[in-house]
Amino acid sequence: MPKFAILGPGAVGGFLAGALNYRSLSVTVVADEATSSRIRAHGLHLKSEMIGEFSTRPRAVNALTEPVDALFVATRATQLEAALERIQAPVGLMIPLTSGVEHVEYLRQRFPASKVCAASIRISAEKKSLGEIVHNSSFAVIDTAFDDDWLNHRELRPLVGQLSVAGIAMMVSPSEVQVLWSRIVFLNALSLTSAITDMPVGWIRRDPAWRMQMQSALEEGAAVAQAQGAKVSVEMTMDYVDHARDTLGSLMQRDLKAGVTPELDAIAGSILRAGRRSGLACPTIRTLAAEVATKAGIPSP
Repeated sequence: MPKFAILGPGAVGGFLAGALNYRSLSVTVVADEATSSRIRAHGLHLKSEMIGEFSTRPRAVNALTEPVDALFVATRATQLEAALERIQAPVGLMIPLTSGVEHVEYLRQRFPASKVCAASIRISAEKKSLGEIVHNSSFAVIDTAFDDDWLNHRELRPLVGQLSVAGIAMMVSPSEVQVLWSRIVFLNALSLTSAITDMPVGWIRRDPAWRMQMQSALEEGAAVAQAQGAKVSVEMTMDYVDHARDTLGSLMQRDLKAGVTPELDAIAGSILRAGRRSGLACPTIRTLAAEVATKAGIPSP
């Protein structure tokens, strides 16, 4: 049985840890001392539309000192550098689920490049409190890729069946840029518009002015993605927006309300930087990002 570890038990990491442990798979949560102590004492409580409501108590440590087959990096982009100091043992595969696109190269500079795959996760989850996770989507899909690297694909594929036991689908693709950029285009548009309006996607899609802003941000992001070699359909993404749960919001929106530094640079900033390299201006994204930065009291990306 593969040994899994989760770095960062927030909404995504907490869901993964709880779902894996609930199905008796080997999983270790890696977090700071306060968080790991809380999980050891009280466990995790998950309320999931997909797999039900339950409590479970995975192993929790403040540093990974034993080898694992797969490490899911689920920490915030703003906390990534500090969190990685907790990884003190060999990792078979590192599967980063951090927001953005630039973190993969950063991880490959710190760890063996052949062990770090490109990945993203499709999920709607929220951490209500420390150890309490609400998973309010009927799916949890992890997209992974090594660019046409058959040997590493061979290492990824045995994980597919293990994760499916916990209701988590893992898709293995030959295109890293497609995996990374197909998610961030939508995430960026939703994050910026919901953070500024403090409204969910149902309100945004029904308000003509904000619907236009979201579509413009999607179009600019898709153009940047195409310049990187990925294909993102604005029409299909807007169709998803039109059929998404009315109450769908974003972590960036919740961060602003809570006074937490949002992942603005990792999300919008990475698109703007890639756009500049490709000669694409992205005026809507730049304007929206500047407004979020002003609200958060941080530099604009």
